[in-house]
Amino acid sequence: LLDQKLFHGLSVTMPFKQQVLKLCDTLDKSATLAQSANTLLLEGKSGYTGFSTDKTAVDVYLKKMTVGRTNIIGDGAMAILFKNRIAFTF
Repeated sequence: LLDQKLFHGLSVTMPFKQQVLKLCDTLDKSATLAQSANTLLLEGKSGYTGFSTDKTAVDVYLKKMTVGRTNIIGDGAMAILFKNRIAFTF
């Protein structure tokens, strides 16, 4: 269905956030950093661009974080994003 470009946009949930990357023609910086996408937008005739709105949620959390230590449990899309953001924040 994506090849037919029938959808102007898609919302993607787990467990497909990482698998959907291979269906994107381009990735926004947020999706590249997250290594996943939860939003796909049809960009004219060029195809779908993948975005991660999860990055915004992680950025808000990190700005409000008052403790010096964070435990990440799991290895899904959000865990990868947290690990990448923490590595570039401190």
